[in-house]
Amino acid sequence: MVRQVKDFLAVGALLAILQVALSISVHAQSKDLEWHEKSPAGILYETTVSIDASCRVIVPPAGCTLDREHAVSISGDNTPFHRWDITYSVPGSVYYTQCIVNDHKLLLSEGHGNNDRAHVATCTGLINGDSQPVTMTVRWKQQW
Repeated sequence: MVRQVKDFLAVGALLAILQVALSISVHAQSKDLEWHEKSPAGILYETTVSIDASCRVIVPPAGCTLDREHAVSISGDNTPFHRWDITYSVPGSVYYTQCIVNDHKLLLSEGHGNNDRAHVATCTGLINGDSQPVTMTVRWKQQW
């Protein structure tokens, strides 16, 4: 019985040592990871999304909403604009977002989330009924 208790304690101590060693190894590996803007082959982590201004056709799929119920006015302009919001998720941390629009749209903001939403690029703008596409370019970093 005493021998069984000693063996049990020895196995428990060995498991604890292995768990600590594994934890140190994983921690050391995660510290070695660095952020990169290009793949190991030298290809920039970048994608371009094309979205029609009515949020109907999105290539490749992204999130898009269009608020047609609440018209927005701009100081000095009587044109009734509608607000659109575009979001696009990538497999890394977004550091660059650009949305290109034509003369009939007004870009309000472009950027990206932070913390748990660092992988989401965003654009917000106004539209006055034009159906020309919005082109969103997103660049991100990945750890390896």
